[in-house]
Amino acid sequence: MNTITVSPIAEIDLKDVSQFLHTNLNSKIPVKAWRDSFHSQWSQSVPNFGFQLKNGGDLVGVICAIYSDQIIDGKIEFLCNPHSWCVLKDYRKQSINLVLAVLQQKGYHFTMFTPNPDVATVFRYLKFKDLSNIQTLYLHHPSVTRWLPKSIIISDLEKMKNILHGNDLKVFNDHSHLGWLKHIVFGHKDELCHVIYKTSIFKKLSCANILYISNAHFFEKYHSLLSHYFFISEHIFLSIVDARFLDSKPKTTFTLINNQPKLFLSESLDDKEIKNVYSELMALDLM
Repeated sequence: MNTITVSPIAEIDLKDVSQFLHTNLNSKIPVKAWRDSFHSQWSQSVPNFGFQLKNGGDLVGVICAIYSDQIIDGKIEFLCNPHSWCVLKDYRKQSINLVLAVLQQKGYHFTMFTPNPDVATVFRYLKFKDLSNIQTLYLHHPSVTRWLPKSIIISDLEKMKNILHGNDLKVFNDHSHLGWLKHIVFGHKDELCHVIYKTSIFKKLSCANILYISNAHFFEKYHSLLSHYFFISEHIFLSIVDARFLDSKPKTTFTLINNQPKLFLSESLDDKEIKNVYSELMALDLM
């Protein structure tokens, strides 16, 4: 009789785990893309790549994990981002053991950004909280502010390396190798905002889904520069951003509700301090 076991996912397991996820969770993501995503780890100490459920030698379930060391409010915080929880039907009764193996690791804040509704219900039972699902939609337009002296807008990745500093540069360097992400830096002199986004279609119009804003105040103060760039240079007519990243609701914007649950578990961080970076939203081309 075979024994059901839970064990950490190690480097040697990644080939089989990637094939398992491609076959059983999302076949639209190639096996290589699954495998590459495991190497998007942003921590000095990566204890595992998640956990696996086995029946004897057969892989029957996994939950993946991305680890990161993030500077939040001037302090290094250690985050774990569990994602892609997949267990074969005959072994669903043991599936919670995978989640518990992740959550019993001490010293981490936890995030989960892409659970389906059933998975979200399980994680809420485990005391995860919902991040705000309110989003802000901007309509883009040309702006004369683009031509004001000392206005800055940079889309060249090499130039960004020379103008960003501190944690802004770290976030940029940590994500610039992911080809499906786009970056823009804009502002004025020493007041710069770094934005990470992906493009999509919303209401039949090209749209920028903004995943990260380095500075909410500068984003709002110099948003006309970003609007001009999107409209004129990229022919992107809308942008959508999670409202929790903003200090206030800007004028001439619209409110949307995002039906995709986003969850977190932390004793000290609040929802505004939980970012989309260093997660499966970045490591996988999901949109």
